[in-house]
Amino acid sequence: MITSIDESGNVLIHSTTSSKELLSFKINDGFLKTAFATKDRALLTLDKNKINRFNFDIKHPETTFETIFSKVWYEGFDRPEYIWQSSSGSDEFEPKLSLIPLIFGTLKGAFYAIIFAIPIAILAAICVSQFMHPKLKGVIKPIIEVMAALPSVVLGFLAGLWLAPKIDKILLPIACFPILLIILTIYMPKIWERVKHFVNFKKEGMNYLIIGAPLIIIVFILSLFIGNSLESIFFNSDFNAWMYESFQIQYDQRNALIIGIAMGFAVIPIIFTISEDALSNVPEHLISGSLALGATKWQTALKIVFPSASPGIFSAVMIGIGRAVGETMIVLMAAGNTPIMDFSIFNGFRTLSANIAVEIPEAPVGGTLYRTLFLSSFILFCFTFIINSIAEVIRIRLKKKYAEL
Repeated sequence: MITSIDESGNVLIHSTTSSKELLSFKINDGFLKTAFATKDRALLTLDKNKINRFNFDIKHPETTFETIFSKVWYEGFDRPEYIWQSSSGSDEFEPKLSLIPLIFGTLKGAFYAIIFAIPIAILAAICVSQFMHPKLKGVIKPIIEVMAALPSVVLGFLAGLWLAPKIDKILLPIACFPILLIILTIYMPKIWERVKHFVNFKKEGMNYLIIGAPLIIIVFILSLFIGNSLESIFFNSDFNAWMYESFQIQYDQRNALIIGIAMGFAVIPIIFTISEDALSNVPEHLISGSLALGATKWQTALKIVFPSASPGIFSAVMIGIGRAVGETMIVLMAAGNTPIMDFSIFNGFRTLSANIAVEIPEAPVGGTLYRTLFLSSFILFCFTFIINSIAEVIRIRLKKKYAEL
């Protein structure tokens, strides 16, 4: 803060951080000297006869709408920036309470989690509801639903202490895995058409387990072999170091990739369950009519069943997004907990919910940090409320659109 006093005794107190006038008052003119007392909460003036004391208490001088949601040029920095840093070891430290890095981290974590979860959950729901025998469906669906009961702290523990070091060592093979899986998905239907006459399963859908699961394992092993070979031949056996030397991309062990996988597993059961219920509740006469007209099961599933169930599927996706936005423990344990703004999937971040969990035990009740954390919790509530409201509006419109089928 900067305090200025003119000859008439007018006192103005400004904040250098927010460039805002915090307080103005008048003291007796004719003073000889002035000094601050009690941690800048009082002004002492000396005139010819006595010492005068003027008490003032400025509430939360370092926080305004601009300092929370706009870039601020802090002392010692080269340019204005969004920064969250609530404490330091120095008494001269100035709190930096921008919520933008935390909002950015919240959206970043939810984005990567949903990108990972949506394809797996929806395709699994289509497979289970449309292609599997009822008895087999009665076994698989409860198993996936049980995943929703896994404590998020367990998933965060596994992601941060087991998964993150593993992926750090096999990053390139992990990048090869989805590419090989997509290639397999493209060519597998043609291969299946040639071999399905030689394979007979009593229960419909059993082929997806007996053939699909081993194939995915084989593709993963093949991706490990190809990735390690490429890393040894082209990247001097260290792909992470090559990324940094060539593109200045720093790989943090706990990053958005780990969060996408870990939080994705937490979101998959929610999206799968609601989507599968929506797909299974499509009227049977629509499916029978499509098959009777010569459509295949895949054509019926994609062009009849999926559009009819789209209101429920969309609601499932939006609920999954709300779950990802509000997740705390997985992000807290596996995201690096660094409040930085970087779009890279290989860098960490901090979310609003994780920040509340970290900071609230040390926040003095009624203080600036305490109030800022409550503001961040309100913003988090607004996120989930807006997401759910949008989901409901779109669900109603989709329901009206496909109600005539």
